[in-house]
Amino acid sequence: MSERSFVTETGAIFYEVIEASAPRQEPAPALVLLHNFMSSGRAAWGPLLDTLRVHWRILLPDLPGHGQSIGHPAGFNHRHIARQLAAWLEAEQASQAHLAGCSSGGMLAQLLVAEGLMQ
Repeated sequence: MSERSFVTETGAIFYEVIEASAPRQEPAPALVLLHNFMSSGRAAWGPLLDTLRVHWRILLPDLPGHGQSIGHPAGFNHRHIARQLAAWLEAEQASQAHLAGCSSGGMLAQLLVAEGLMQ
């Protein structure tokens, strides 16, 4: 696991990268786990990480204004957060990652796809 941050125009997104644990010939597919409102990546998804990391390279962000991330997007607009997440995913070369989200994290996952922010 490595902890990283991605600077945005309103702060920084803190995130963890958890590499797949099973031996593979090719790189593991990326899975982005988006948490619910008033939570953090590890708080929302922690119990599932050991199971998921067997086959997935996990990207686990704390959404803006949550957990260890710094700053809120102006006006707390979900589309603005989705654009910040898309920029982060592009920087991580994960624009074709699989998405999973719970509650508002699910809404952000839908926005990323519906707005054409992911490939």
